[in-house]
Amino acid sequence: MSIFPLWWSSFSETAGRRTIYILSFTLFIVFNVIGAFSRSIGFFIAMRILSGGGAAAVQAVGAGTVADIWEPKERGRAMGIFYLGPLCGPLFAPIIGGGLTEAFGWRSTQWFQVIYGGVTLLLVFLCLPETLKTSRIIAAAEQEALSATEADAPGVTHVASKKPVTFETKKWLAVLRKVLLDPFHIIAYLRFPAVALTVYYGTLALLMTSQSPPR
Repeated sequence: MSIFPLWWSSFSETAGRRTIYILSFTLFIVFNVIGAFSRSIGFFIAMRILSGGGAAAVQAVGAGTVADIWEPKERGRAMGIFYLGPLCGPLFAPIIGGGLTEAFGWRSTQWFQVIYGGVTLLLVFLCLPETLKTSRIIAAAEQEALSATEADAPGVTHVASKKPVTFETKKWLAVLRKVLLDPFHIIAYLRFPAVALTVYYGTLALLMTSQSPPR
């Protein structure tokens, strides 16, 4: 849940917010179903990591959806309401999970998440429109590829409807770089003490609140 949002947010800038929601929740459901049939702790942990990565799309893409819909002056309140979900999850999850485990066994927690994810996926599919108007990553990649092509062949003007192969190749290479590699640039913000302390504090608080209650 700390690493996957880096890519989900980048993918959402090209494929769209709604597409990422549908894909991520589908993966969340699939990995939870597989995890429910786990026969070893190692396999179960692997499925939990992958299902957590699927669910983590909401952390990054949800904020992008809020930014798509609300103006900057209204965004603060909307973002606060949105983050009630991620913050309340660690509060209620141990209570629900503990109750289900006591009553029906640990596999029931997996089936609960399958049902919850299925309902959410259905609501997203039926009720959520696409909020991303233009793909900023593709637009930036096209501009970058155009600049590189003009630098390679100065003084040459290409007809828009007949873009050279080199332009298309450079454009999609730039898209791949922005989607797969550029998300790592955000890690560089950890060099600032204020950002690093905030991240470490938030991580510690999340770990403490997500612990199961003692039996």
